[in-house]
Amino acid sequence: MKMKKTIILFILTFPILIFLSDSSIDIITNFVKIDGANYIYSLDGKNYKIPSLYVQRTEITNKDCTELLNWAFLQGYLEISNKDVYSTYQGKFLIYILEEKYSDITFSKNAFSCKKGKENYPAAGFTWYGAAAIANFLSMQLGFIPVYNLMQGSITPKGNGFRLPHAYEWEFFFRGGTKSNNYQYAGSNLLDEVGWFEKNSSKRVQPIMQKKSNELGIYDLSGNLWEWCYDMGISAGAIVKGGAYDSKESSCIYSAFAEFEPLESLANVGFRLVRTY
Repeated sequence: MKMKKTIILFILTFPILIFLSDSSIDIITNFVKIDGANYIYSLDGKNYKIPSLYVQRTEITNKDCTELLNWAFLQGYLEISNKDVYSTYQGKFLIYILEEKYSDITFSKNAFSCKKGKENYPAAGFTWYGAAAIANFLSMQLGFIPVYNLMQGSITPKGNGFRLPHAYEWEFFFRGGTKSNNYQYAGSNLLDEVGWFEKNSSKRVQPIMQKKSNELGIYDLSGNLWEWCYDMGISAGAIVKGGAYDSKESSCIYSAFAEFEPLESLANVGFRLVRTY
């Protein structure tokens, strides 16, 4: 059994004294700070002011999510019904399906665990509500005010915790932020250098950080898994960006997007978290 560690956190703006497991420490040290700037979003042509952000270097992993699910389960925030995992914090929402075919996280004897060898793979299969719930769980675990009020479908006015990036924020850091070289993909004009897609992935998800990062030191923004964004799209689905292991090159450029229902659990969709600095 891993021992809990006491750590004073300075990396997220101000010090907090809190007890954390090794896995929680891994999560919070996997963020890079990026400077904000104005950015013209490809979808609507509007000029957005991007705040300075902490951005996860990688998509959140199975190891990360297993740790947070176990924490939430111990707090009484989860309910498991057959293969369905529900968050019961702020209402009841489907967040994950324990589907043997593509789920790398399992539940047995009142605990979640990760399939052996899949710890450092990006976590797929979380619904949009699941991604938002994971963001809230991490915020609460670290003593921040959760951003999402899922029951009301709104944002907590004083929420200062973790969240999904807006699609225009996601595009901004995909392109390298203030250090951008205007690459077509995230860090290169050659997709094979920076991302997993239909021609090089064997049509399956790959471990994190196996390709080059972009200018900001952020990995896997092109390909591997689509990533949930904060925003709802034109057809009431939630926006995903970046393309996946089964995508064509055209889906892995900065301006490409798709929309999926927020309650869908999909084998080629994951997410990464941000926090406003």
